[in-house]
Amino acid sequence: MFIQNIETGERRRLRAEAREPSWFMDGERLAVQSFEFEGSDDSKLAIIDTNGNMLIRLTDDEVMVGEIDVSHDEKWIVTTLDYEGVPSMMYLVSTKGGEVSCLSSVGATYPSFSPSGEWIAFTNISDDGRIWLIRPDGTDLQQMTGPRW
Repeated sequence: MFIQNIETGERRRLRAEAREPSWFMDGERLAVQSFEFEGSDDSKLAIIDTNGNMLIRLTDDEVMVGEIDVSHDEKWIVTTLDYEGVPSMMYLVSTKGGEVSCLSSVGATYPSFSPSGEWIAFTNISDDGRIWLIRPDGTDLQQMTGPRW
């Protein structure tokens, strides 16, 4: 993964084994999918700074991290996690570490916080990619788009 200054054009490598970056609002940190941890072929959720320094590893289970989005208040990351043999599920992860909670039993991909932080939009992988909404506390699950015609 590289970072480039849009004003100067300077480009530099941040981390060799990082993917799926999502910026923090402070512009100084990114949540990433990292493949660089010993003893596992699975990716982990981590936070790095704009110099490429590892700040914190947030997941350590035998799990594959998918798409990532950081809440605007920078307290939470929503991501999809694939446990072996289980389809992608959506999880909320504290940016401080330690707290990981499943948001829904609906298979999910591409989760994204609303600008207000009151909702998370995602596509449901088990119903032809329809768009759904859920609150960050896991309540108020709503289907937003209908079946394909």
